[in-house]
Amino acid sequence: MSQKGQQKAAVLSRAKLGEQIFMKTNEFLLTDPNMYITRPTYNSLHDPHLRKFYSRKEMQDKLRAGGFITEEKEVKCSFLEYKTHHRYLEHLKLHTDRSSEKIQDLTLADIREEMLEEGAALLHRIILKNEELRRTKKGSREEFSVEALLSWKLEERARLQRIERDVRHEWNKEQQLREAREKRERQV
Repeated sequence: MSQKGQQKAAVLSRAKLGEQIFMKTNEFLLTDPNMYITRPTYNSLHDPHLRKFYSRKEMQDKLRAGGFITEEKEVKCSFLEYKTHHRYLEHLKLHTDRSSEKIQDLTLADIREEMLEEGAALLHRIILKNEELRRTKKGSREEFSVEALLSWKLEERARLQRIERDVRHEWNKEQQLREAREKRERQV
């Protein structure tokens, strides 16, 4: 037998029998409001709730005879379905990458507060050390008080808020430039 006469056609498959093809996400995707990318279609062969029904031997034999699944229990699909699913997975990956890059407000506020607390703790240690020195040596030059601690904390908070505004501005500018560049690349 010659190999030329028995060339197999490529079989496209998105998943095995009873496996979901669309992934669950933790958040609502706003990037595809008209659902051009996901284009949800229901195929009972991919329904995990019907896995037990389709796992019966006689049902699998019927599906194989009808050309719906392969010997490895892969559900066959058309080239258009495969391409659409591939675009969906790429879109999902891109969305995940973008969402992981975003700076969260809560995180920045937490970092700012943590830095202020560390600075306040440092200043408090300096005050305690100064009081110790004052007890041992009368008339120390540097004297810190609670008022100094509070004024330092307010000044430091204002400085950190200015830095945060600058970082946000730069990040938003980079984000807009990146999105514009991606939009131009998609149009080309």
